[in-house]
Amino acid sequence: MRRRITTALIAGAVAMLLSSTPAQAQPMPDEASTFYGSFDFTVIEYPSREFYRATLECPSARGSHPHGGQACIDIAKFNGDFKRLDLKHPSSCTTKRPVLQVKVRGKWNNAINGWIGLFESYCHLKAAGGPIFDLR
Repeated sequence: MRRRITTALIAGAVAMLLSSTPAQAQPMPDEASTFYGSFDFTVIEYPSREFYRATLECPSARGSHPHGGQACIDIAKFNGDFKRLDLKHPSSCTTKRPVLQVKVRGKWNNAINGWIGLFESYCHLKAAGGPIFDLR
């Protein structure tokens, strides 16, 4: 009797595992209908401490972000992981003021995401993030 119950439990567990749907792979940037995210951005100028804030939902580009559509496309290129952002330091950026701090909080495809970056100027900020961090 005990052997039948154990066999039935094992058979049921195997059937359940075989019938479950496989995990979905991470979406590619060109699969616009499959990615989604929600972010809060803050850019703070130093030493003045003047700041700009924006919200953004992707892929709908809803929120207060002034360049939401393009920002969603660009964020999808690094799959919402701001640590993978290419932080360029172009030699054409000669201005060193104001120093800028960028804070990003949010989610991308259910992964909670936070990031802080420092930039020497708006030129450096634009080179690194294009319209993503252009909140003015």
